[in-house]
Amino acid sequence: MVLYNNMKKLFLSAWALALLAACAPDNMEAPNCHVTGRMCYQGQPIGVRGSGSASLTETTTIELWQAGFGKETPQKVNIMQDGTFSTYIYPGDIRLITRQGVGPWQQADTLRLAVKGDIQIDYEVTPYFLITDAVYNYDPQTKVLTASCNVVKVVEEARISSMGLLVNDRQFVDMANQKASATTNGEAGNVTFTLDLSNLTDCHALYARCFVKSDMSGDAAYSTTPFHVW
Repeated sequence: MVLYNNMKKLFLSAWALALLAACAPDNMEAPNCHVTGRMCYQGQPIGVRGSGSASLTETTTIELWQAGFGKETPQKVNIMQDGTFSTYIYPGDIRLITRQGVGPWQQADTLRLAVKGDIQIDYEVTPYFLITDAVYNYDPQTKVLTASCNVVKVVEEARISSMGLLVNDRQFVDMANQKASATTNGEAGNVTFTLDLSNLTDCHALYARCFVKSDMSGDAAYSTTPFHVW
């Protein structure tokens, strides 16, 4: 009987520990450190594709690694089309890493941070090209949209495979999410694009962005803020 009682006690103890372990994740507080940031080059944000709004375009992401919570696995952090990102984590040391072949930039150095509370960061990377100073003008009489911007070459070995102006009927605008485009494969510098929108007047709304794609990356860089044409 004593042996039976001891075995019963051991069984109940093991069961209680297993139950506590199973319930532990549900009882943990949610991550409470808000990490916000931008993908930048010398403080200039870099626009990326439109946040996975088409089935053919995965959202541009970076990886966030944080040790101390069991097996270390990366959290994929989505980059919005204006180059910003946002996520919540627990206090502690983290690493931010660009993903190989994802984004219009070279593989960047790992960014290491000690997080104790909310934090804002700029993750500096080296894009092949950069779009700056985008200015748009729409003429409602001619239905022509004109866009000018500065295409900045950052990596000397890079060449432009295409660049231009895109429009879409949603705020997500990229090479896979567009209704019309005006493209060329010219040189970096101050450039101007024109696009006739007379065939798109049945769209309830139109948004525009400029882009430049390097021959060294599968991803293009974009102007950060879509222009609301109408």
